[in-house]
This record gives sequence, C-alpha cells and structure tokens, in this order.
Amino acid sequence: MFQQPLKLKTSVHLQPYDRRLLKQRVLRAFPGIGEVELVPTELMLAKFRTHLNERGIAWLSEWKVVYLGPNGDPLWFTVGQDSEEIIPTVYTLWKKPDLLPTLTTFSEEIPALTVAHRKQVIEIPATPPLQPDQLVAIAQDYSARGAPKAGPPLVVGRMAVSGEELRVLVQGQGKYKKKHAVAVVHTCRDSLWEIGTDASVPEPRDISNAEAESEGEDIASLHGEATAEATPEEVTSILRTALLQSISTSFLTLPPGTFPIPAVVFYTTHILPFRPAHVSFITPIDIKCSSHKSLTTFLKAAEKEGLLQLKERRMHKHMELLVVDVDPKHHDVAAHHVRDKLTQRILYKFQTWHKISIKGRESVAREGVIKPISIVVKARRNNKVSTLVSGFEPYMIGPDVLANELKTLCASSASVLPAQTDSRTTRTPVLVQGKQIEAVTELLVSMGVPKRWIEAVDLS
Repeated sequence: MFQQPLKLKTSVHLQPYDRRLLKQRVLRAFPGIGEVELVPTELMLAKFRTHLNERGIAWLSEWKVVYLGPNGDPLWFTVGQDSEEIIPTVYTLWKKPDLLPTLTTFSEEIPALTVAHRKQVIEIPATPPLQPDQLVAIAQDYSARGAPKAGPPLVVGRMAVSGEELRVLVQGQGKYKKKHAVAVVHTCRDSLWEIGTDASVPEPRDISNAEAESEGEDIASLHGEATAEATPEEVTSILRTALLQSISTSFLTLPPGTFPIPAVVFYTTHILPFRPAHVSFITPIDIKCSSHKSLTTFLKAAEKEGLLQLKERRMHKHMELLVVDVDPKHHDVAAHHVRDKLTQRILYKFQTWHKISIKGRESVAREGVIKPISIVVKARRNNKVSTLVSGFEPYMIGPDVLANELKTLCASSASVLPAQTDSRTTRTPVLVQGKQIEAVTELLVSMGVPKRWIEAVDLS
C-alpha cells in the first residue's frame, strides 16, 4: 500500500475532543494496551493518498488518515472515509511490541510472507486463534543466534488464511497451495514510515532463560501437563461444545448476508477457534480424531440435532457442502453457559459499592448504589418559584460551597436548609430562588459531576 511516495496534505493539530475519541477507539480495539501511552497529548492529523486506485467500493474515499506524534512519527492510520478500524504503525509497535499477534520468520528482508516461503515461518501464535483478515505483525527470529531474543515488529499485515490453516501448511501437513499467508499493509522503511523521523530499528530484546522457565512453570502449574489420550467420543464432545460456544457468541453479532458459509470455512472459522485453550489430552482436538472422522458426517449429525442447516451446491465437477443457517434458540444452545453469564452470576452475589474520585483529592469508597443529585423546581406562595437541590453530599460537594456558588452564578438568594436524616443518610438541601435547573446543572457538571447522575424535574 505504501510502496510509492504519498501525496500528503498539510497536518493539523488534533483537538482535545478528537484526541479523546481517538483514544477511545484505540482502547476499544486494543483493550489490553496497559499503561503505555500510545495516544500522546500533542497529536497531529494528516490526510494522504496512496498510489493505489481502490475501486469497487463506491463510498470509499481515496483519502486516508494518519495520526502523527509530537515529533512527526506516524502512530496510527485508517483506511477509508468512515472506517472505524484503527491500525498501528511500526513506530507504535516498537513502543508496544505485543500490541498485535506476531509471526516470526528467519528471513532477513521480511518479504511479503507467503506459503511459498513456509519454511521461513517458524512461529505462529496459538492463542488467540488467528482469523482471516486479522491484523498481525511480522518480526525476525533471533533464537538460533545464541541467547533467545525477540526481534522488533517490522511489518503490519492482515492474515490471508486462518492461523490453523497456516500452521498445518508450515508443518508440511497440508496440500501445497501458492497463496499469501499475510497481506502486507505497512512496513518499516516504506513511504508511511518515511513520514516520521526515520528512527533506527530497535535492537532485539533479550528473553532470559529464567523468565522463560518461570513462565513455563506458571503455565504448567496452572493448566497441568497433558499426558492422557482422548477417546474419539471425547474429541467429538469437545468439538460439539465448541460449536455451541460459537453459536452462543459469535453468530449473535454476525452481519446479515453471512450465510451461506462453505463447510470448511465454517469449521476453521467458527468451530476450531472456540475449542478450549488448554485441554488435558495429547490427542489433537480435530475432526480426524473424532468419532465422525469426516467433517461432513459431523455437520450432518449437528443438522440432525437441529443446531444448523446444510445445503449442497454443485461446483464444477464436485458438490460443495454449505452451512445455510444456525439455530441460536436451540435448547442445547440455550442451556450452554458462556463465560459472560458466569461472570454475571458472580457479580450478582457481590455487595454493591461505589467510589467517588476527584482529581487532587483522595478517592472515597462507600457501600451501596450511588443516587443521582436531585434538582426540583417548586411553586411557592405569591407565585414565587424556587429550586431545591439535594443529594450532592456523596459527590464530595459541601452545602455552603454550593450555596455560595449559586448566589454568584444565579444572581439570586440561596440558602442552606436544615439537614434531613433518613435511615442511612443525611441530606442538607440548598434552596435558590427562581427556575435555575440549567444553571445548577451547569455548575454541578463544572464541579465534576457527570450529567447522567443529575435528575431535574419542574413541578411549578
């Protein structure tokens, strides 16, 4: 995409609101980003055009967006006018090398990784399972050069095949097909990288044997060592549970028009990735080791149970099996408990607490559900109207401070009423003359109270 020079527009500083939106997008895309600051305060935005003509998508503008750091290094970019996908550059990956799943290779030049170079691919992440079109990084392997080292990410690309399919081909177990394993999007020293400061490539990171052994011991102690062989019936049970898990989760969010799905794609994309991450068997959990022996037999058994529907389609000289629908309302799917439901049941047993945090002050945690601040406008004698504010004490706002601020803001009299005590709390309302809902709301928001925790009603 960035093999030839870019047509770059003038960069502009990103406004604080737009920066917050960008940070939210980054956190949604990479929830495990940790404490590394990958969206700095000073950001610039620049639009550019590549040499490629992206035809076939009418709504897609040829303009792309890139987010530049304070020193001009490109940190993130998007492709498409309204694309919500945020893609990290190699500059960002050098700060956070584990941001994307990483494939490693012996190749010195890190070519466009293809199955034709499958002997160069030496490590493919097992978890999370890689899906076609998923963003990945490519790095160089240094393990054969003395002490174990992790090379810096040098390529950002998209998986052209699933991780399971690539792993089979790399191990020489699959039928050879000349096709790309990763479609390269951005690389070190391409035209996007050259927008930045041309920083030197980081040195490989040392991976000490002590760390590796410690990590291995932790994993072994947590999951145990797989020594037993699974029976075909046990493998079948695990694959069926993976199917139920897939129907209960991923199929609920798939867009319309997803079906029909070829049986092989359905198996590699919607069954294999939903197998348990750690099992106590040394037997491979795949269809060949199950009691069905073939994918067609397994899917027809699932169809007989009512979990899915199949259809055959003639393709040249052979028939292709398609999955045309699944049944998320099947009784076995309804009885299948996914992790989120278990978490909800655990949370339901917890005591309810809330915490109030204000910058520069110590946070306060209290038992119970926090209640919103109440703003009520009432009519008094002689057609006079007043505004009563109560319930602000849990938000660390004092009645005297609030009354003084309202006097100045509303240019009206404000007074602190006698305290009202119920079974658990004590409230000290503040009364201000006139209809002051907007003024009081504006003041509370400026004092750090989220607007959703303010309830206002006009009873006049």
